[in-house]
Amino acid sequence: MKQPEGFHIGGPNKVCRLRKSLYGLKQSARHWNKKLHSVLTELWFKRIESDCSVYIYSNGEVRIIVPTYIDDITVASKSPAAIDKYVQLPNSLYHITWLLTHRKEDKDFMSKVPYLSTVGSLQYLAMMTHSDIAHSVAYLARFNANPGPAHWNALKHLFRYLKGTSDHKLTYCGDLAGSEPFITYTDASHGDCVDTGRSTAGFVTMMAGCAIGWYSKLQTIVALSTTEAEYMAAIEAGKELGRR
Repeated sequence: MKQPEGFHIGGPNKVCRLRKSLYGLKQSARHWNKKLHSVLTELWFKRIESDCSVYIYSNGEVRIIVPTYIDDITVASKSPAAIDKYVQLPNSLYHITWLLTHRKEDKDFMSKVPYLSTVGSLQYLAMMTHSDIAHSVAYLARFNANPGPAHWNALKHLFRYLKGTSDHKLTYCGDLAGSEPFITYTDASHGDCVDTGRSTAGFVTMMAGCAIGWYSKLQTIVALSTTEAEYMAAIEAGKELGRR
């Protein structure tokens, strides 16, 4: 591999010998497949002959089916206990984000809690008086259609935060001596939604030393780069300034 710009050692014709594969190289996909295959076989999974991307574990009445697509892995089984056991084993080797479907008992529990109305009760605070919870409320609102116990626990944690900061307030210093009456800060987290690939954008507009407007929301389209996501965030901030 060519030496990275700014980190040259030796002459211009000297190259690096990689100890590990890097994302994007021709051999990276093959090396990852070999590593994934070795890990799954160590866990007693067998690759089926008709489809090399599907692994099956079978032990008596317990059967786990694991289809793979590059680094996206699905775990399917009639035994929840078996899934809980085997999804924890690779965590010691890799940083894994598991997107687990809600079980029947979770759905029964969530049918008895007022998740949607509770999130709705926070909208006024997030939009008008509490800029510090704008992102949290917007994030929790993404799961209104199908929340789980983890989302409900996060919502209760947010209420505990509000109770503990009930004496916090926005304070305006009244100093408008600067050349700019408004100062706006924008940012975007590119592709942070693992389900859609969309980015979260946010901005805050300051006047007299305090926030007078803020915004945190999932963008409506997929940005192809960090620059594009931040441009869209800046556009939203410009719209806010135009309304002031």
